[in-house]
Amino acid sequence: MNTHPRVTFQPDDQSDYELELFFAVATGHISVPVFCIGTRPNLHFPEAVSFGRCPVQMRSTKTVYISNSGEKDATFTLLARPSQFGCMQSKVTVPRLSGCQVDLTYTPTACEEQEGDLIVTFPQGESRTIPLSGSGKAIDVSLSADTVSMGPIHVYTIAQAPLLMRNDSDSVARYKWRRFPSAGHALASTLSSGRGHEGDREREIDTESLEYEREREPLYQCEEFDISPLSGELYPSGAISFRVKYSPQVAGDHTDTVYLEVEGQSERIPVTLQGSSIPPVAQFSCDVLDINTVCSSETAVYPVTVENIGGIPATLRFADQSGPLQVTFSQAEVKLEAQT
Repeated sequence: MNTHPRVTFQPDDQSDYELELFFAVATGHISVPVFCIGTRPNLHFPEAVSFGRCPVQMRSTKTVYISNSGEKDATFTLLARPSQFGCMQSKVTVPRLSGCQVDLTYTPTACEEQEGDLIVTFPQGESRTIPLSGSGKAIDVSLSADTVSMGPIHVYTIAQAPLLMRNDSDSVARYKWRRFPSAGHALASTLSSGRGHEGDREREIDTESLEYEREREPLYQCEEFDISPLSGELYPSGAISFRVKYSPQVAGDHTDTVYLEVEGQSERIPVTLQGSSIPPVAQFSCDVLDINTVCSSETAVYPVTVENIGGIPATLRFADQSGPLQVTFSQAEVKLEAQT
């Protein structure tokens, strides 16, 4: 005999349902699975996202629109890779019959074409990939000279020279003066000096760590040279005049290289600083002092004059001599003013 049971299903909403019916028979029971497929989101993603040409080392943002024409809300996660690409929202919910905006970022590391992926992952484990692309370009920033020379000047005095920077691009140029030609060189110097933190040696070969090193890298410092301002920003079509200062403490020739780091330039711009300084000049009243004959236990006094013929004050220090020929000075230190 056949029987036809009638099953009535009254869902509370338009979700998926899964249940199991059991029918008791003489030999036991029969299990019948019952499935009900509810409505589904109907998402519309861009086929691909292109950022075009963007300044290197500067983050560019592009907003894309994701719509849901289905009758159910959609929730998913977003992950952009490699590290040049990013997504400001990691988890997104798009309401039914609506849409939302998602902000994607791109920070090119070189003046070349670069590609990536935006990975969309749904709670059920399904995923889809959206191609990302972009290329880096260097902004038009220039310096008036690649070498700044000052001197000769006397030690303990100061010489200054201007250095002009122009921004002929359409982007704001954020700049910093650095000691090293790159963040990698700065990290290598830190490791060689023993000042590195634990794990720095592994980060040395990790390109993603260079941004971390750049953030903690100090600005330019030098005993003889100084540049101001050391950091700032320059608006499009603008110019700024840096003040380069040379203040030698030791006489001689001094040379150093400083590097201008600009957001929007793939490499730092080197500038050679050169300075020359001369010491104070003192002239004694004699080149040779003839002591002649001096009897034992007798003290002979010889007047000697010294004159400052240089352009800056001079300090002379005298050291007594012991031994068979004992020589002492009436003054251990003499300060001579410069000639006027």
